[in-house]
Amino acid sequence: MDPDVVDGLVAILGLMIPMMGLTVVGIVVLGRSRIGEALAQRIAGVRQDPEVHEQLLALQEDVALLRGQLQETQERLDFAERMLARPEPSKELRPP
Repeated sequence: MDPDVVDGLVAILGLMIPMMGLTVVGIVVLGRSRIGEALAQRIAGVRQDPEVHEQLLALQEDVALLRGQLQETQERLDFAERMLARPEPSKELRPP
C-alpha cells in the first residue's frame, strides 16, 4: 500500500476512536439518567399514573389561565402606553 494512504487511514482512525468512545460513554450516561429512563419508558409504552395525568391537566388549565391574564395585562399596558404617548393639552390659560 501507498504510505500516504496508510498515513491517512491512521489519522482518520486516530480521530474516530476517541469520538466513538465519547459517543458510547454519552449514551451510557444518558441511559442511566432520569431523562434516559423516561425515554425508555416512553418507548416501551408505559402509561402515566392517573394521579400524574390529573396533575398534568390541572397544570395545563393553570397555564391557560395565566396566558389569558398575561394577554389582558399586555392589553392594559398597550393602552397605558398609548395614553402616555398622547400630547398633553396646553396648560396655558386661555383668555375668556
